[in-house]
Amino acid sequence: MNYWLVGATWGGEEETLDSFIEKGYWYCWDSKDYKPNPEGFSGGNSIIRQQNSFRKIKKGDRIAVKRLQGQGSKMMDILAIGIARTDADENEWRVYIDWIAISPNLLEKDEFKKLDKLPNIVFPSTREIEIGECRASIHGPYKLEENKEWIPKVFFI
Repeated sequence: MNYWLVGATWGGEEETLDSFIEKGYWYCWDSKDYKPNPEGFSGGNSIIRQQNSFRKIKKGDRIAVKRLQGQGSKMMDILAIGIARTDADENEWRVYIDWIAISPNLLEKDEFKKLDKLPNIVFPSTREIEIGECRASIHGPYKLEENKEWIPKVFFI
């Protein structure tokens, strides 16, 4: 089993997590709207790098949705946790998720109050962890054995 940290904000502004939870999936981009980066760019935020990472998501992997706390901050919030129901689907660039836990801060937002389907577990408090290298839309795969210090802070319920 692998662990993944993913984003849920389009263009750094438009929140999409409520839609992901309601529809039971996560995806990073619409392949019709986003073209691979210019030749020579293969950095951490490149579409090509993120697509290569995305392809590695497998059924049973754990997914945590993160949000950076702001420009220049070294911290991020964990907003939701789920388990991949399927392997990554390259045709639609999405992975179907059973969302199992959510941050208590989200329950106060109008877009989450209207949802019929919410995860069964609410974190007892907001989960904050250091960003490290996790500034792009998808990071992983991580293994528990190699990351025993921070994976429990993010994923354990």
